Amino acid sequence: MTVPCQGAEAPSAREGLCGANRVKSAEVPTNVKEVVARFVLTVIGLLVDSLLQRQVRLYLGSQAQQVPGNTGATATPRAAVVLALLAQVALGQFGIDDHEVAQVYGLQPHHLRICDALGLDHAWYEAPSVYKIDQFSQSP
Repeated sequence: MTVPCQGAEAPSAREGLCGANRVKSAEVPTNVKEVVARFVLTVIGLLVDSLLQRQVRLYLGSQAQQVPGNTGATATPRAAVVLALLAQVALGQFGIDDHEVAQVYGLQPHHLRICDALGLDHAWYEAPSVYKIDQFSQSP
């Protein structure tokens, strides 16, 4: 919802909106090179999205496996679902003096299936310390 400007604050029709409604110049591309650069980044992002999605779907289909989706288990997840699944894993490292503890929290077997589908090493999900807690643990 836009609020009309009043009094001395009112801009001319050419200046646009006033106050909080005014578009900052940094938000609007000012030249053709910037527009082209944003377009190229968007296209690259869409290509990565489709490649990631295709790779995971091909792998899951060939292995007859599924991963959790928005409405239940699926063998054809969207790339956004794959990335959302990977975001649920956390690595915590704690150290006091010479004693270090590392714990991978939230790691599930479907995370490792996605790693296999994308050709990623499982070492991404391994705690770097020799003292590890069970990686499939659900407790914090």
